[in-house]
Amino acid sequence: MQIRKLYAIDTVQESYSLDGYLTAVWNDPTVSYADGVYFENDNVADVLGPQIWSPSIEFINTLEARDNPHVTLKFGKFNTVDNVLVGNVEYSERFHGAFSSADLDFRRYPFDEQTFTLVLESFANDSEKMKLAVWPDKTLEDGTYCHKNDSIPVIKELQDAMVEWELLEICQSIEVFELESVKYSSFTYAIKAERSPEYFIWQFFLPLLLIVASSWLVFFLRDFGDRLSIGFTLMLTVVAFNFFTSTLLPRLPYNTFIETAVISGYISIFGAILAVVLCHAAEKTRYQAVMSTFFSHCRWMFPFGYGLAALVGVYEFLYKPLE
Repeated sequence: MQIRKLYAIDTVQESYSLDGYLTAVWNDPTVSYADGVYFENDNVADVLGPQIWSPSIEFINTLEARDNPHVTLKFGKFNTVDNVLVGNVEYSERFHGAFSSADLDFRRYPFDEQTFTLVLESFANDSEKMKLAVWPDKTLEDGTYCHKNDSIPVIKELQDAMVEWELLEICQSIEVFELESVKYSSFTYAIKAERSPEYFIWQFFLPLLLIVASSWLVFFLRDFGDRLSIGFTLMLTVVAFNFFTSTLLPRLPYNTFIETAVISGYISIFGAILAVVLCHAAEKTRYQAVMSTFFSHCRWMFPFGYGLAALVGVYEFLYKPLE
């Protein structure tokens, strides 16, 4: 299999589209076609299945029937070797379609790495009748074989199509799984890529940091109304950021890095508003001097606390190994 293009990556739907080539080669001693016989497109269906054995392979993680506008079927040498008839069959198609992956992990979003997979299985042949192998090395049956981003010629073309991603490696693996006491052979083609976060750094994290930092200006103002007005205005601005992040991801049972950044903004701005209200409430009471001192210390406590929380969050999400 060779993937030429990976595009239309939909994070919310956890889907993506692929364009590539699929080649299946097998040996069938019962084939009676001579060397060099060639079929194309609609004529392939008249031969593959009705007249000769077919591997009956399909993508199990496709969202719809794949479109294969060009299909070919070629027959190789047909001769007698040790009184055994040998027939080589090569099936090729260009395909494109939409696929899904249920194992995408967004906890580090938008600094995440994702693996986009294609899973190919036979719906008619168990592993006793047919075993898949990574072609052209037909001797390999089980295992995983990976290629880094500089080891396959097709990588550059695929990388050029993935504008928002950096391609890391391509892996092909063969495994045998059991379903209802029957074993089947499965082939997985996995494209591992890292998201390019530059857009989010400049369009999301930097504005969010400036908004949170602006809330610390309340500690330098004297008028209570101005302090409160700035605090609530900035809180509403962070709410708008929350609406933005809700459109980027599916409903997940865990918090992502980008969502945690928004939550930390909520907490910091709410803390500043709370400090303003408490300081105002303590005026003309015996706690006025204490609260005034506390309020002046908030000028450095809030930036220090927010920076410390940011470092902890970066470590927990981006550097600590995922379980």
